[in-house]
Amino acid sequence: MVDIFLDTADLSEIRRFSKMGVIDGVTTNPSLIKKVAGVSNARQMEKYIWSIFNSVPGGDVSVEVVSTDRHGMIAEGRKIDELFRDYSDNLLIKIPGTEEGLYATRELSADRLRVNATLIFSPGQALLMAKAGAYCVSTFSGRVNDRIREQMGWGKINDPANAELGKRYHKTSWFPADGWREEGRTDGRVVYIDVPDEGVRIRSGVDLTGQTSAALLNTKTLTLAASLRNAREAVESAIEGAEILTVPPNVLDDMLGLTAHSQVVSGVEAFERDTVPEYRQMFDLTANK
Repeated sequence: MVDIFLDTADLSEIRRFSKMGVIDGVTTNPSLIKKVAGVSNARQMEKYIWSIFNSVPGGDVSVEVVSTDRHGMIAEGRKIDELFRDYSDNLLIKIPGTEEGLYATRELSADRLRVNATLIFSPGQALLMAKAGAYCVSTFSGRVNDRIREQMGWGKINDPANAELGKRYHKTSWFPADGWREEGRTDGRVVYIDVPDEGVRIRSGVDLTGQTSAALLNTKTLTLAASLRNAREAVESAIEGAEILTVPPNVLDDMLGLTAHSQVVSGVEAFERDTVPEYRQMFDLTANK
């Protein structure tokens, strides 16, 4: 079963989706928390994170370190565990997938703390974090797609200088999982990110997730597909082997739209038409037995 995490710090959104039973946890960061909570001191920040845990009962919550050196990350990871000890079974500590992050992951994992290794952009990087003991690795699908678009000469999607590009393509638009074929070519060549040190070519964010999942097949580390910007990429990431998806509320709302498919609607209407009175009477709580 694939787990779905909500990538937000908005308590109303977390509670809404939690009540539906469609989320298994939350990923967030300090900037998102400050944006929605308006916290002004450390104690308020701490209480707000408690509220996130309480809004998704039994669900995992990722809490991020801010240091970039190993000693700082280790100290902050242990402090996070201390602050949220009551939720230790559901706590994930976000550590960047850097060389310093490897040392920190090793130490925190030895403390039996679960690490979410973030900012993963290659299968080899993910494999190293897994070897260091990461509980899961977060592949940044959307940012990979942005990088490939730039290699295609499209520049940055949100750059005002690319106004015409913005009219035909938005960063949340679907990106083909098997790669974007260059216009005007007939040989089927796709644009990719070359990782020569690993001997791999990454054709899309979903492809990164698939290759990472394959690389971690014989490890205990889970692949978490992150930076997902539309429902189709989320579903494709699950098909490619991601055990966890983290999506913002708007993407999960798009996924909910699938429940309003025309065939679903017409099927429900058919059920209603075909229901015989005797069957419906079983649900009449006012009827005499």
